[in-house]
Amino acid sequence: MNIGRKTPTRKNLAAGVWGNARALAFSFSAPAFVIYTVFMILPIFISLYISLQKWDGANAMTFVGLGNFVGLMKDAEFWITFKNTIVLLAMSVAIQIQVAFFLAYLLYRTPRFMKVFRAIYFMPAAIAATVVGVMFSLLLNADLGPLNYILKGVGLGSIAKNWLSDKNTVLSVTSTVMIWQYIGYHMVIILAGMQSIPEELLEAASIDGASSGRILFGIVIPLCKDMLQICFILAVVGSFKAFDVPYVMTWGGPGMASTFLAIYMFKVSFLKSSIGTGTAVGIVILLLALVGTRVVNRVFYGRDKDSVT
Repeated sequence: MNIGRKTPTRKNLAAGVWGNARALAFSFSAPAFVIYTVFMILPIFISLYISLQKWDGANAMTFVGLGNFVGLMKDAEFWITFKNTIVLLAMSVAIQIQVAFFLAYLLYRTPRFMKVFRAIYFMPAAIAATVVGVMFSLLLNADLGPLNYILKGVGLGSIAKNWLSDKNTVLSVTSTVMIWQYIGYHMVIILAGMQSIPEELLEAASIDGASSGRILFGIVIPLCKDMLQICFILAVVGSFKAFDVPYVMTWGGPGMASTFLAIYMFKVSFLKSSIGTGTAVGIVILLLALVGTRVVNRVFYGRDKDSVT
């Protein structure tokens, strides 16, 4: 007889199992948590600290408080780049998502050769941004580029111009290139949402006499709402951090005509040796991205989503 030994109760066994499960879950999530904290959260606080300093990257820091942010508000070049970024954002929201949705719906309703065309449309997103920038800088070259040559050959020489040197066209041209590159990326996301719609639902709607337009606006779009939300968030965030394509194509020129916030941050930080001010621009970009994301969530879900979260 085992006198004095307590038999474990069901409650104690459950507590032990739950404790082991929590320890196991923590052991799996701890590496990701550490990596995310070290490489994402910690750099944000370090950047916030640097943005409050006057620093050239070599000499000692001097605390200036919000002086860097006040200086940005008074800098005309900052507002030019801010306006350029808003133009890119408006074009991305108004053109990129709509074209991507149209292509996704076209492939969804005509599945023949869908995989081939999906790969073709997605291909630009798989090309490195620097390669895209170099490619279009050659295509749009005023002297050697084929675009002006083709326009002159078909009798439209009056339209030909210095696409990347004209202040009136360079912003729309560089923005169009960036929009073109990621249309296929958004299309794949939206198409995945459409393919998750049960076929029985569409068949039932067709049997009930619903038109194609009614199916599109009454079934497809509402059920793809989450995917569309993701695409709008990616377009907003991508617009605020646009850098590689316009920098390769024009270096932000002529003047500041094609300079976006991320390019302005680079120029201020490394060309003007003002790391503190450049980091302040980075903080502004972060805040704008957060505000843009919040606005998109508000538009898609309104107060109902806010009440849940």
